[in-house]
Amino acid sequence: MLFRRSLIMCAVLAGTVGTSGAVLAAAASSAASVVLHKSEVPAGYALKSQAYTNAGMQALTKIPKAQFDQHGRVTGLLEAFTKGSSAIESFASQYKSTSGAVWEYGKSVAADLKSTKITSAPKVGDRSTGYTATGTLKGVAVVEYGVDFQKGDYNMTAQVIGPKGTVSLSSAVHYAKIMAGRA
Repeated sequence: MLFRRSLIMCAVLAGTVGTSGAVLAAAASSAASVVLHKSEVPAGYALKSQAYTNAGMQALTKIPKAQFDQHGRVTGLLEAFTKGSSAIESFASQYKSTSGAVWEYGKSVAADLKSTKITSAPKVGDRSTGYTATGTLKGVAVVEYGVDFQKGDYNMTAQVIGPKGTVSLSSAVHYAKIMAGRA
């Protein structure tokens, strides 16, 4: 997803991402409709949700809130499904127009170039980029595969994180295609 690879990965796996139902209710229903749903991931994963206002995106990305406002960003939602040292994440930013979503997609790809390895992946949506990264968490070697993609008025990410050998780019692409089908 966006400029937040290691931040979200660590927060999700540490169990610190989450928000109340009241805050989530404020997120636009259309952003909630494109992220992954609990029925679409394997059984046993716990759901953690985080709505992202434009102010929240500023805190996360260090890009001024005014830029998100200027590009017509409406809202965003992260759905993180966790199980031990594994996670399946989906994120969607909704914009008033396609040009805003394309702008954020460009920012996402620029961040990918700095913090991950770009990898070949099937096209998802109007434009997409696959990425991978490795690291350790609590002494466990983990790998992250993801797809940043834009379709219409949405900039989205689907990613999977887990111990080496338990996750694949094809899984991230599968989840991305589910999301793109709803955008």
